[in-house]
Amino acid sequence: MDGEGTITIKRVRYARDKERLYYQPYISCAQTIRGKVAIDKLQQLFGGYLYRYQEKRGDRLPTYTWAVASRDAQKCAHDLLPYLVLKVKQAKLLIEFYRLMTMKKKAYRLARTEDRKRERLFLQMRKLNVKGKLRLERLNEKDPVRGMR
Repeated sequence: MDGEGTITIKRVRYARDKERLYYQPYISCAQTIRGKVAIDKLQQLFGGYLYRYQEKRGDRLPTYTWAVASRDAQKCAHDLLPYLVLKVKQAKLLIEFYRLMTMKKKAYRLARTEDRKRERLFLQMRKLNVKGKLRLERLNEKDPVRGMR
């Protein structure tokens, strides 16, 4: 997981209401290999889904991706934590994020303070996972706290 895996929080737009966002803890690992023993083992241990992607051009090998989300991602992060070296902070942040998600009050919409807490943790995770130049906002993303950038 430290080398090929991803531990993150996804920010996704609702399909029906493009102005609304939700956040989802997410862990995945992908490999382009002539076998998928390691990926199969992750699914066996933590559940989740397997995806196969094949490039349409050239003679490239298929890529296999294993992924878990939400509660399964939180449980996976908790179980992996003792074995992680490089992604300890991401795993702890994901666990904290899930704890915050499950503490929400029963309401149709989240309170503005809850939105801000989730956005803050999302941005912290993005900073931890950055490769190269940090771009906190992409042009096609809307920051729910501050509006369009």
